[in-house]
Amino acid sequence: MVSAGKLVVLAEGDNNELPLPFELDVEGEKIDGKGIVYYQFKLPLDRTQAENPATQPSDTMNVAEAPAEEVPHPAPAFDPATFNGDLNTLTPQQRVQVYQARRRKR
Repeated sequence: MVSAGKLVVLAEGDNNELPLPFELDVEGEKIDGKGIVYYQFKLPLDRTQAENPATQPSDTMNVAEAPAEEVPHPAPAFDPATFNGDLNTLTPQQRVQVYQARRRKR
């Protein structure tokens, strides 16, 4: 509502046992309801100040227009027990770990 030029004010009555502020009929029978009464007001706002902003547009690039930075993804953790690639691409320590894991599988 604020963007539509109105301010909404909600209030709650003090007494939680007030009768309903209107008649309520259920299947032709009057119901004496009691409970919390809520009040709602819509007040017009003076938006003339918003028409003349105090700031000026920036010459810099809008964040939404900025090119997305590529986030580096960390390399997956090395698991010698499941490695199925070329052993020549591994470090000597990783090769030893693969050999040991394969021996344990036997």
